Amino acid sequence: MINGTVRFTLVFAGLLGFSGGRAAGQVPIPDHIVIVIEENHSYNQIIGSASAPFINGLRIQGALLTNSYGITHPSQPNYLALFSGSTQGVTTDATPTNLPFTTPNLGAQLLSAGITFAGYSEGMPSVGYTGDSAGGSGGYRRKHNPWVNWQQISGAPPNTLPSSVNLPYALFPSDFTQLPRVSFVIPTQLHDMHDGTIAQGDTWLKDNLNNYIQWSKTHNSIFIMTFDEDNGSSGNRIATILVGQSILAGVASSQSVNHYNLLATLEDMTGLPRIGNAVGAQALTGIFAEAPYTISGHVTLADYSGSPAGVPFTLFIESGNSVVDTLPTTLDANGNYSVMTSHQGTYDAVGKGSHWLGVRHTDVPITGPQTIDFDLSLNGDADDDNAVNLDDLNQIFVHFAELSVPNVDLDGSGQVDLIDLTFVLINFGLVGD
Repeated sequence: MINGTVRFTLVFAGLLGFSGGRAAGQVPIPDHIVIVIEENHSYNQIIGSASAPFINGLRIQGALLTNSYGITHPSQPNYLALFSGSTQGVTTDATPTNLPFTTPNLGAQLLSAGITFAGYSEGMPSVGYTGDSAGGSGGYRRKHNPWVNWQQISGAPPNTLPSSVNLPYALFPSDFTQLPRVSFVIPTQLHDMHDGTIAQGDTWLKDNLNNYIQWSKTHNSIFIMTFDEDNGSSGNRIATILVGQSILAGVASSQSVNHYNLLATLEDMTGLPRIGNAVGAQALTGIFAEAPYTISGHVTLADYSGSPAGVPFTLFIESGNSVVDTLPTTLDANGNYSVMTSHQGTYDAVGKGSHWLGVRHTDVPITGPQTIDFDLSLNGDADDDNAVNLDDLNQIFVHFAELSVPNVDLDGSGQVDLIDLTFVLINFGLVGD
């Protein structure tokens, strides 16, 4: 690691209306959201049930919505309501006849905005499958797959979806960084508690999605489990639980919500306009951890006699080999910076200033406002590509003796000269973090 320091000093957010916490009505901006829909059980059948130890364990890890409700009966119109803000006039579990639907829906919204989306259905035999069922008793059922009703048949009418987003669960990635931004998971009727037992559904959820759930806690992601409807005996009250990095742990919210409130929340989390009955619905509140956070600090610029005021500086938040947040800013006259991020968890933080090579801090826990200092000790990156090479040498020769060429005037003297050439030669061949 190139020399740098991290000071775990808390500072308090004063930008964008945040003051040590999330503003009223503000939802997190997760990198990934996975929604699993279970079947036909009331709140009291699930919460507190000895047959569902895994699901009840999620209550401790995340937020339980104690007043969550389905929209209607039977199953299919509830799935449509969550996916599109409307039951689309459907009142039965039979396959609709006026297909494809061309009404607004979450999938089309996401794709139109350049945001990735997919629905994963267990037991579905192939990509884009449109059949009513597969796998026999306890298998796949189309009535639980709402996006297939918008799947393109001929051409691409408004709001329709390509078959490529209608996927078998077998294609759910084990590398969760490869997940779409928003994913739905639909178990078979054996595993969603429709035909199988509560214990079977609970075990399937643990075996198949616990790895993602635990990963979501440190990778700015969210897991949501809900039910389509109750069993017809409890006013359609259902169990809904959220777990993830931006979700408070062990919280029980009494906010009265239904599928339209959940859709509204998903749209707010992805920056989309509301559709259908989500337009007038309140997003979920009282369950989100504080964010966004201010990250600030001091940047030391080596071999530089000019003022740091206005020097470009970018903070990159990285997970694995992927950049999850790019935060450009400029330094003030004292060499200080301040940016904001909605990401929470343990990340690498890379600071890159103008013609200095980048510096990496590994395994930085971003769980609140924080100060990270950077010592940018290697000068000479005249073309700002995070490497000192022939291109930088060429920049020096092209602009030699010129005045006011900030990125090539490496020492800040006001002129491109032999000192700038020396920096390139000394650090030639080096690459930043």
